[in-house]
This record gives sequence, structure tokens and C-alpha cells, in this order.
Amino acid sequence: MFSEIAIIAICMVVAIVLLITEIFFIPGITLAGLGGAAAAIGGIWYAYQVSAMTGHITVLASLAGFAVVFFAFLRSRSFRKMELKADVSSKVVSNLEQGIQVGDQGVTVSRLASVGKANINGKIVEVKSETGWTDENQPIVVTRIEDNYIWVK
Repeated sequence: MFSEIAIIAICMVVAIVLLITEIFFIPGITLAGLGGAAAAIGGIWYAYQVSAMTGHITVLASLAGFAVVFFAFLRSRSFRKMELKADVSSKVVSNLEQGIQVGDQGVTVSRLASVGKANINGKIVEVKSETGWTDENQPIVVTRIEDNYIWVK
């Protein structure tokens, strides 16, 4: 009887360790998850072969054990060390906030192959050309601003 309980306990501990590894360390469906599922199914199947009461106790104990380990790991300091704690404090500056208006003049910084970079009012911004291709270091004029795009000619 002791050896049967030991086999069931080992199967369930292996299942819990592999499933926790699968959830927290190896995303996706991998050998750890499949092995954990196989160990759990095998342990529960073996427990029901011993007796129905042993099977019921094994199911309840393994679910409780998994829940305890899962929530203990979530609350542990080791899990907090793995968390991403970076805050994104930047924002996109719109063309209206940069003070660029229709009629402003500038110079292309890169070749405008429909889209490129230009220096307008001392600020490097992305612009769209109305005339198609424009070479580098060519004078441009802002013709319109719409949908957060600066159109130049």
C-alpha cells in the first residue's frame, strides 16, 4: 500500500512541477506540458486502479496542491523579479504640436520616394511628397497637413 501511494504522489508532484514550468517558463505547448499532463493522467488512472476512494482523494489533493503552488509562485519574489516593470512615458508628437503650418519652407534631409525626412523650421519630420521623387537637400514647401501627414512640394 505504501509503494502505491508513493507512486501516485511522485506522479502528481512531477505533474505539478511540469505544468507550473509550462505555464510560467515555457510558453506554448511543449514537452513539459505534455509530460505534466501525461503524469497527471497516469497518476490519477493508477490511483483509481487502487480504489475509487484513493482516486477521488488523489484528484482533490492534486487540484489543491496545484492551486497552492500556483498562487504561491505568483506571490513569490522570484516571480516579481521576472516581471516587466518598464513604464512607457513617451508619446507621439503630432505635427500640429510641432508648430509646422502650411506655407513653411524647409529642405529635404533624405530622398523623398513619396515619403522621407525633411528639416522644417529646424525640426526633422517625416513628410510626403506630392510630386513623387525628390532628391536630398532640395528646397520644399508645406502644401497641406492632414491625417497627421505633412505634404510638401
